[in-house]
This record gives sequence, C-alpha cells and structure tokens, in this order.
Amino acid sequence: MPKARNSRVDEALALYRQGLKLIEISRKLDIPEGTVRRWKCTYKWDAPEETERSQPKKPNARKRGGQLATRTPPGHPVTRTPRSSASCPSISQRRHWNCCT
Repeated sequence: MPKARNSRVDEALALYRQGLKLIEISRKLDIPEGTVRRWKCTYKWDAPEETERSQPKKPNARKRGGQLATRTPPGHPVTRTPRSSASCPSISQRRHWNCCT
C-alpha cells in the first residue's frame, strides 16, 4: 500500500496556485527548496487537469508493422542471381555466392 501523501504537499500546492514562487513557498513552510521542486515535478503541479489529449487513444489508433516504403511491390519478385565465378577464381562457389550477389 502506498505511503500517505504529506499534508505539507497540499499546503505547498495551494501556495503555488496562489502565485508564490518555489523559494517563497520553501521559506514559508520551512522546508528545503529542492523538496518543493521535487513535489512540483512528482505531483505535476503544472499539468493541466483532464483534457481530451490526455485521454487514452483508441485501441487501434496506430498500426504497427514494417516500413511500407521498403517493401517490394506486388508483381516485382526479388531474385538473386550469382555472377559467374570467373570474376572471383580464388574462392569457392559458396563463398562466391555470398560475396558477389
């Protein structure tokens, strides 16, 4: 079970919403400035309340898959044809297939 939220966080948030600076809040509540900054980040004081953009997207909003631009179009088969082994006489046929195609 998560730890209960500190009541001073709520006080600091109220002061922040009144327009006080973080340094002023830390001095008024007698806590380190870094703590107030952490609370601001952790509890997202600047985040807007529930908006349309923060709602979860539709289940199939983005289709995942391969890169469509790199696929070979239908009707255009990709074939590998080996060059003649005369261009690489010092290697075997198997290695020739790997290096020259």
